[in-house]
Amino acid sequence: MRPLEPGDPRRLGEYELSGRLGAGGMGVVYFGRSPGGRPVAVKAVRGEYGVDGRYRERFRREVAAAREVNGAFTAAVLDTGDDGIPWLAMEYLPGLSLAEAVESYGPLPESAVRLLACAVAEALADIHRVGLTHRDLKPGNIMLTEFGPRVIDFGLVRPEDGGDLTVRGTLLGTVAYMSPEQASGAVSGAPGDVFALGSVLVFAATGRSPFEGGDRAAVLERVRAARTGPLGIRDRALRTAVELCLRREPDRRPAAGELLRRLGRPTGSVEGTGWLPIALGRAIAGSGPPATAYEASPGETTADSGSVPGTTVPPGRPGRRRLLRAGIGVTAAAAGVPVVWKAWEATRTEDAGEPSRPSSSPVARKPAVRLWSKQVAASDGGPRYLIAAGRTALAVADSLDGRVRVLDPRSGKQLWTRRADARGPSGFLTAGAGAVFAFDPRRSGDSTEPYTLRALDVASGRSRWTAEVPFFPWGILAAGQVVCYAEGSNITALDTGSGRTRWTASPGGLNIGGGPDAVLTTNEDRITALDARTGRTRWKRRVDEPDPPVTADGMVFTRNAFDSLIALRADDGARLWEKHIDYRCTVRHCGQGMVYVCGPEPEIRALRAATGETAWSRPIGTGGMRPVTLGRSGRTLWALVDTTLYALDTAGGRTLWTYEGETTDPSGAEFGDGAGILDFGDVLVVATVSGGVQALTPPDGEAHGRA
Repeated sequence: MRPLEPGDPRRLGEYELSGRLGAGGMGVVYFGRSPGGRPVAVKAVRGEYGVDGRYRERFRREVAAAREVNGAFTAAVLDTGDDGIPWLAMEYLPGLSLAEAVESYGPLPESAVRLLACAVAEALADIHRVGLTHRDLKPGNIMLTEFGPRVIDFGLVRPEDGGDLTVRGTLLGTVAYMSPEQASGAVSGAPGDVFALGSVLVFAATGRSPFEGGDRAAVLERVRAARTGPLGIRDRALRTAVELCLRREPDRRPAAGELLRRLGRPTGSVEGTGWLPIALGRAIAGSGPPATAYEASPGETTADSGSVPGTTVPPGRPGRRRLLRAGIGVTAAAAGVPVVWKAWEATRTEDAGEPSRPSSSPVARKPAVRLWSKQVAASDGGPRYLIAAGRTALAVADSLDGRVRVLDPRSGKQLWTRRADARGPSGFLTAGAGAVFAFDPRRSGDSTEPYTLRALDVASGRSRWTAEVPFFPWGILAAGQVVCYAEGSNITALDTGSGRTRWTASPGGLNIGGGPDAVLTTNEDRITALDARTGRTRWKRRVDEPDPPVTADGMVFTRNAFDSLIALRADDGARLWEKHIDYRCTVRHCGQGMVYVCGPEPEIRALRAATGETAWSRPIGTGGMRPVTLGRSGRTLWALVDTTLYALDTAGGRTLWTYEGETTDPSGAEFGDGAGILDFGDVLVVATVSGGVQALTPPDGEAHGRA
């Protein structure tokens, strides 16, 4: 367990917090105790999710449903609340995850794997019975405790009717334990959990996933096709059960309850640790809740989470068996990121010079004015991705109704609409060279047939050309005179005018971005820059688990697995500086010589792009609501706090104007071409949570803050 950081809460609800158990993309897991002294694991979600009204409502619904799950093999949800950020408390389960157990002590005997299969199948049946699906079942989310196995991490469980919270340009979940439908960008239901269980059981029996081998793109391709190697399981009944789970077609997999019946009555008990190898059982029995709060060792310091500390090197990773896991899922992977601990301490160093900090919260002199509003989808129908299609039109991709709509930004008039595949992990939409590029709808979501990429004229919607794309493309990007698609480990560039292939490269990776003259891809340990005209590799740089980069002013910014913000030169990839930032911070936009950091407090911080030093910081937001940046154009940075849109001067953070409307949907502002706000010179266009698109004009005298 790690100490609380200065910005961490000391109490959530009635639970007194004394340390950090883990942290990741979805939030922080704290160790706490109830008023009566019961040890609990309390998970607080990250601030950027907390500002999304849809997320908060879904969180409440999911926790309410999760509290109805009272099976023998699931971690109990004890309580929930909202102290400015949503949180939930679950029973604390000291022990080892299945991933840690197999890594440290080797695969389990097949007799133990069969008992584990029965326990986890029963847990899934209990979860599915209340209308939930797990969607991230993996070895790290199964705890082996003195009381038996437990399925954990209901922070990622979603009701079947609750929509799907995904990040554009990424896949939610752990690739090797996804189902084919989830890996293909579709919503994964209860059959997806059963598929994941098959993969988990292979891991428990052999120490590897059935889809292991090669980079993540290769694993993803095998998962989509449900193409396993030899399972390596000798027990006939167990092997048959696993084969049924790993069927490619969801409707051919058994339900969790049916799988239990096929496995037959367990031949032993999983109570205690006697069903496990002796050494593993002793390690589990030796774990337990900490007797006292963690205290820092002499000379040990922690980062002030309200600041952006200087460059640090993370200390050695704490021993796995020394880190007690909890029912909420305290490994970083269970918190929504790959298995890399992100709760490092950092030695604080101050930036040279005193940053400019306005003394009061920003108050706009005049509000922006709404010009028009247009409903384009059902209320709460899913994210709307806004994409600029030249200076005279915008394309709106709705991820649920599968349509592309092109609108006149000044009148809101719909110029044309067309059905398209807008449900994939990259949104499957981009624009450039006077065209909108989209994939045709799929005849069958389970098909492995090639995709059809279509170039549509922005003004008329007329088809310019089509190109056949191999199954399964996971990204698309317009870059200058080419449009690139990614499939497997390959990036292929097509001529925007003719659709003919210009070049193909094989950099690997699972994210694509950049443009107009360079294409950037990222994978587990590097960023690669390709020349958009030729496909030639400009440079490669090693970065541990880089976030999708943001680019401007000849620079590339990314964050690594240890929460260091890294600045690279776009021309040659030279590393210019590195600075540790709080894991709760978001970095989405840069430009005008700055890179903009939101959080962890309700503020925005501008770092000088050339040096990483703080140029200014702006307190923004009230009631603990943290801002998210939606975009930047010229000398204006747009930020959203709850329902208020702020236009800030990039030079000093001064508020130029504000706009109070429906909660602006920030989900399209993550990665790729999609944006939460578009600037057409005299008109700004924003998306809303209620399924609308609105056009604004700034007040007189504050025309976007341009020079």
